[in-house]
Amino acid sequence: MFPSFEALTRTAGGPTAVMRAEHREIEAYVALMEQLLGDEQPIAEASTALETLLAAHDAKEERFVYPQFERHAPPDVYAALDLELRSLAGARG
Repeated sequence: MFPSFEALTRTAGGPTAVMRAEHREIEAYVALMEQLLGDEQPIAEASTALETLLAAHDAKEERFVYPQFERHAPPDVYAALDLELRSLAGARG
């Protein structure tokens, strides 16, 4: 979604750069929790941090990214992204 968002809103960097950085943080917490579980170590601290990050991240996407995309995206771009996301969600089960 971000490449389309940046092209439509002409805001390369900015909010999507922050979102991408947070995506990397989310991935790092997931990897940490996998490692901790594999080592049979507690994950409460990492889990709480991930939950906090996800809540803030989701709120930003809901308040800013999604409405801006919907406002600027032509119907065909919006429909194509919708199909792609549904396909990805279906592939992941």
